[in-house]
Order: sequence, then C-alpha cells, then structure tokens
Amino acid sequence: MALPHVVSLAKKYNAIIHFLYVAQDLSHHEHWYGDFDKSHTSRLIEWEIKKAKNYLHELCRKHLEDYAKYHMHVDVGNPARKIIDFISNSIIDLVVIRRRGES
Repeated sequence: MALPHVVSLAKKYNAIIHFLYVAQDLSHHEHWYGDFDKSHTSRLIEWEIKKAKNYLHELCRKHLEDYAKYHMHVDVGNPARKIIDFISNSIIDLVVIRRRGES
C-alpha cells in the first residue's frame, strides 16, 4: 500500500494530501445498462458518490488519524480527464495513483 509512504512524505515536507475519487459518468452510457431514464442513472451516480465519500472518510480515519493535513475530493466524469484537470488547477508536487480496488 502506497499510503504509508505518502503520509511519511507529507509529514517530512509538511504537505497537504489530496484524495481524489472520480466516479465514471454513466449518463452517456444509458443504453449499455438497459432502457433506463435519466433519473435512474442519476441515482446510480449519487450512490457512487455516497460510496466514494464513505470510502474516503474510512480510509482517512484508519490511516491518517495522526495527520490532519488532507482534503478529500469527489468528482464525476472521465477519470483520466478529471485527474489531469485537478492536477493542472492545483498546486501539486507529487501524484500517487493507486490501482483500482483493495489488495
């Protein structure tokens, strides 16, 4: 897990850790999931956002209890584009991207 290394570097350099979770925008893929209306895809996205926020809160609670300099961000859209935009619009010196899911 990369998180202990990230926390160690953040402490050493007095840095802020940003967690970014990007939920895939399903609204333009409706036909892939059946004949659903916009409200159904909206509920799916809302569920994903809620799940993401809970996941980030739990991750920070478990691994950052002694380090308070972090921010959590949740966005919806194309993950690659959103990550690039977030980095471009922020003051970020180091990016650590983990693979999807738990090991």
